[in-house]
Amino acid sequence: MEIKTSIILPTYNERENIVELIDAIHKTLQPWDFDYELIVVDDNSPDGTAEAVRERYNGDGRVKLHVRTAGRGLATAIRYG
Repeated sequence: MEIKTSIILPTYNERENIVELIDAIHKTLQPWDFDYELIVVDDNSPDGTAEAVRERYNGDGRVKLHVRTAGRGLATAIRYG
């Protein structure tokens, strides 16, 4: 599958929101037939954001998780993604 669209989701302490957000994006994009990926760039959130993504989307090739421990921040997360 050739990826045509990448959506970057920079996160920090979003455990309570990330699963709902990703599910909403999947639901919104479902009517359109195109290839996309969701790139979650987490700044090593202490609340377990990355773990929530791993637990819910393990095996979903459309969701990619990157956890950063250095060079954190919104702008660098977007560039990283």
